[in-house]
Amino acid sequence: MCYTLLRQETLRVKDDELHQLLQDIRARDSTIREITDKLQETAEAAETAASAAHAIDEARRFLSSELERLKQDQENQVELSLLRVTTTSWISIHYIHLIVHICFILFTPYRPNFVSMIYVLCT
Repeated sequence: MCYTLLRQETLRVKDDELHQLLQDIRARDSTIREITDKLQETAEAAETAASAAHAIDEARRFLSSELERLKQDQENQVELSLLRVTTTSWISIHYIHLIVHICFILFTPYRPNFVSMIYVLCT
Protein backbone atom coordinates (compact mmCIF):
# COMPACT_ATOMS: atom_id res chain seq x y z
CA MET A 1 0.00 0.00 0.00
CA CYS A 2 2.82 2.33 0.72
CA TYR A 3 4.06 1.78 -2.75
CA THR A 4 0.72 2.86 -4.21
CA LEU A 5 0.61 5.97 -2.05
CA LEU A 6 4.16 6.79 -2.97
CA ARG A 7 3.37 6.29 -6.60
CA GLN A 8 0.22 8.44 -6.35
CA GLU A 9 2.15 11.19 -4.59
CA THR A 10 4.87 10.99 -7.25
CA LEU A 11 2.26 11.25 -9.98
CA ARG A 12 0.59 14.20 -8.23
CA VAL A 13 3.93 16.01 -7.90
CA LYS A 14 4.75 15.23 -11.54
CA ASP A 15 1.28 16.44 -12.55
CA ASP A 16 1.82 19.69 -10.59
CA GLU A 17 5.23 20.09 -12.23
CA LEU A 18 3.67 19.51 -15.64
CA HIS A 19 0.94 22.08 -14.90
CA GLN A 20 3.58 24.57 -13.74
CA LEU A 21 5.66 23.84 -16.84
CA LEU A 22 2.56 24.29 -19.02
CA GLN A 23 1.84 27.65 -17.37
CA ASP A 24 5.47 28.71 -17.93
CA ILE A 25 5.25 27.64 -21.58
CA ARG A 26 1.97 29.53 -22.03
CA ALA A 27 3.46 32.64 -20.37
CA ARG A 28 6.54 32.44 -22.61
CA ASP A 29 4.33 31.84 -25.65
CA SER A 30 2.29 34.92 -24.73
CA THR A 31 5.47 36.96 -24.29
CA ILE A 32 6.78 35.73 -27.64
CA ARG A 33 3.47 36.69 -29.28
CA GLU A 34 3.63 40.18 -27.73
CA ILE A 35 7.23 40.64 -28.89
CA THR A 36 6.28 39.36 -32.37
CA ASP A 37 3.35 41.80 -32.54
CA LYS A 38 5.55 44.70 -31.44
CA LEU A 39 8.23 43.74 -33.97
CA GLN A 40 5.57 43.53 -36.68
CA GLU A 41 4.26 46.99 -35.73
CA THR A 42 7.81 48.34 -35.73
CA ALA A 43 8.49 46.81 -39.14
CA GLU A 44 5.27 48.28 -40.54
CA ALA A 45 6.09 51.70 -39.07
CA ALA A 46 9.61 51.51 -40.53
CA GLU A 47 8.19 50.56 -43.92
CA THR A 48 5.72 53.46 -43.79
CA ALA A 49 8.50 55.86 -42.75
CA ALA A 50 10.74 54.62 -45.57
CA SER A 51 7.91 55.04 -48.07
CA ALA A 52 7.23 58.57 -46.80
CA ALA A 53 10.93 59.43 -46.95
CA HIS A 54 11.07 58.15 -50.53
CA ALA A 55 8.02 60.22 -51.49
CA ILE A 56 9.49 63.31 -49.83
CA ASP A 57 12.79 62.78 -51.64
CA GLU A 58 10.98 62.45 -54.99
CA ALA A 59 9.02 65.64 -54.26
CA ARG A 60 12.27 67.41 -53.28
CA ARG A 61 13.94 66.36 -56.53
CA PHE A 62 10.94 67.48 -58.57
CA LEU A 63 10.73 70.83 -56.79
CA SER A 64 14.47 71.34 -57.13
CA SER A 65 14.36 70.77 -60.89
CA GLU A 66 11.24 72.94 -61.18
CA LEU A 67 12.97 75.71 -59.20
CA GLU A 68 15.98 75.49 -61.51
CA ARG A 69 13.70 75.69 -64.56
CA LEU A 70 11.86 78.70 -63.12
CA LYS A 71 15.17 80.37 -62.30
CA GLN A 72 16.36 79.86 -65.87
CA ASP A 73 13.04 81.18 -67.24
CA GLN A 74 13.32 84.24 -65.03
CA GLU A 75 16.90 84.88 -66.16
CA ASN A 76 15.76 84.61 -69.79
CA GLN A 77 12.89 87.03 -69.10
CA VAL A 78 15.30 89.51 -67.48
CA GLU A 79 17.64 89.30 -70.47
CA LEU A 80 14.73 89.77 -72.87
CA SER A 81 13.42 92.74 -70.86
CA LEU A 82 16.86 94.34 -70.80
CA LEU A 83 17.14 93.85 -74.54
CA ARG A 84 13.73 95.45 -75.05
CA VAL A 85 14.58 98.38 -72.78
CA THR A 86 17.92 98.86 -74.51
CA THR A 87 16.33 98.67 -77.94
CA THR A 88 13.52 100.99 -76.92
CA SER A 89 16.01 103.46 -75.40
CA TRP A 90 18.18 103.31 -78.49
CA ILE A 91 15.17 103.95 -80.74
CA SER A 92 13.98 106.76 -78.46
CA ILE A 93 17.39 108.43 -78.52
CA HIS A 94 17.43 108.29 -82.31
CA TYR A 95 13.93 109.76 -82.46
CA ILE A 96 15.00 112.57 -80.13
CA HIS A 97 18.05 113.26 -82.31
CA LEU A 98 15.84 113.26 -85.37
CA ILE A 99 13.43 115.70 -83.73
CA VAL A 100 16.31 117.94 -82.65
CA HIS A 101 17.66 117.96 -86.20
CA ILE A 102 14.23 118.78 -87.57
CA CYS A 103 13.84 121.56 -84.99
CA PHE A 104 17.26 122.85 -85.85
CA ILE A 105 16.40 122.94 -89.52
CA LEU A 106 12.98 124.50 -88.94
CA PHE A 107 13.71 127.00 -86.18
CA THR A 108 17.29 128.12 -86.80
CA PRO A 109 16.20 131.04 -88.94
CA TYR A 110 13.96 132.32 -86.11
CA ARG A 111 16.01 131.71 -82.97
CA PRO A 112 19.51 130.61 -83.79
CA ASN A 113 21.02 130.81 -80.28
CA PHE A 114 18.21 128.86 -78.58
CA VAL A 115 18.14 126.11 -81.17
CA SER A 116 21.92 125.80 -81.14
CA MET A 117 21.89 125.45 -77.38
CA ILE A 118 19.25 122.67 -77.53
CA TYR A 119 21.17 120.95 -80.29
CA VAL A 120 24.36 120.96 -78.24
CA LEU A 121 22.59 119.68 -75.14
CA CYS A 122 20.85 116.82 -76.94
CA THR A 123 23.71 115.55 -79.06
